[in-house]
Amino acid sequence: MSENQSEKTRRILLWRETLSKLPDNHFFELMRMYLGEIKTPYNKQKLIENLGSFLHKTETREKIRLLLSQQDVVILSAVNLLANPTLQLLTDFFKDTFSLAGLYDILMNLEERLILFQYTDKVTGKRIYELNPILEDIIIPLVSVENFFHAEENATPCKTQGLQVSSLLLASLVSFAGSTPSIKKQDGQLKKNVLQILLQKFPGTEEEQANIFFKAIFDGMENLALFKKTDKGLEADYQRWHSFAKLSAKEQAAYLASGGSGRSSFGGLCQRAGIALSLLENMPKEGLTEQELKQWELLALNAKESTLNLQSTLYMQGKSRLAQIMEGSHGGQTPYASPIDSAIHLGFFKRTATIDDKKRGVLSVYTSYVPEEPVADDQNSKGLVNMDSGFNVTILPGLSLERLLPLTRFMDLVRFDTAVTFEITKSSTLRAFDMGMTPKTISEELEKHLSYPVPQHLHVSLED
Repeated sequence: MSENQSEKTRRILLWRETLSKLPDNHFFELMRMYLGEIKTPYNKQKLIENLGSFLHKTETREKIRLLLSQQDVVILSAVNLLANPTLQLLTDFFKDTFSLAGLYDILMNLEERLILFQYTDKVTGKRIYELNPILEDIIIPLVSVENFFHAEENATPCKTQGLQVSSLLLASLVSFAGSTPSIKKQDGQLKKNVLQILLQKFPGTEEEQANIFFKAIFDGMENLALFKKTDKGLEADYQRWHSFAKLSAKEQAAYLASGGSGRSSFGGLCQRAGIALSLLENMPKEGLTEQELKQWELLALNAKESTLNLQSTLYMQGKSRLAQIMEGSHGGQTPYASPIDSAIHLGFFKRTATIDDKKRGVLSVYTSYVPEEPVADDQNSKGLVNMDSGFNVTILPGLSLERLLPLTRFMDLVRFDTAVTFEITKSSTLRAFDMGMTPKTISEELEKHLSYPVPQHLHVSLED
């Protein structure tokens, strides 16, 4: 007997056992409903076998299938996809779809129609809903995650705005933290003077929006241990940054969203990143409302591995891939914190439309937005960096984060725009020297990307 057949047999025996434990009045009412008048003497096990035979009949199964409503299919999808679905878990999952009374009525109806049954888990003592294993081959083809998430009608597009995380932005913030390490107050909020400096260096962003964005991204980077705390403030851990830079744009986004939602153990950070990445990779192009984002998250947190792989390989294999970045950075168990709000604050989920729903009010629709940036190779990277006689350096998009980190290590951020302006100053070069760079390595980094030789007067200044 195969493993699947053995599992199905186990579940059929569980269904039979559950029926046999029903109160007599309920048991015989059910039997009379489907088998007709019960003759005495009777045998409960024989009656259950007869009921199973009745459910195996083609005519019976076809009637059951045709009488399924869309609401039935939605709830059956949740029961099939969620691991150990209790009434509480289903209530949480459908809190924006059904009232508690409405959900309970549908569940009771599905039990009476023998499509669902409940059993008591021997470990937790909780009552668990399960598909009737005899009928699952006609139910399974109808259930899927798509039953929960669909294109919203009458959505009104709205203008997207705000800063967008990119390799250049991350490198700019690492550079900024080098020159301005004391970024946060004791309570974790951004210092007011720091926010004002950021507004000057990142023009065109409203103060409230900038405060939310920069707090989320600095929280994310700190909680991922990409920055460490010192007496002066935040200091970049370049070894971890270089490991982080090897990830794809979506993986970086998922981890930043995870870190931005609060401190956690290594396992907790990976779990939240897995949830974020599953959304970034699988979100319908039409987008999801915030309520649907939360529903997807709950589904991903509680999904059966055998039926739905919502949790990405980033979560399942995260330890082997990113141990060198974060392991040991935070210890102990911490409560789960949703990465969704953080992903919205960081612009990974963009608000692209609104829906005026009579029952639910005005809803925002979000779409996934983490573009994979075109990255120049060694030959094409020449000319992406320019420097004037005053040591002002302009960097154009096209360099990977791996290339930008050593390049901006000896620069101070001046202004962030499509092309980003930095300045090589005495203080920025002294910081670079403290981190092990030399005049030679600084010149070599510039030579990789300048389309002309490094100016002689910079050589002289660096040696001085």
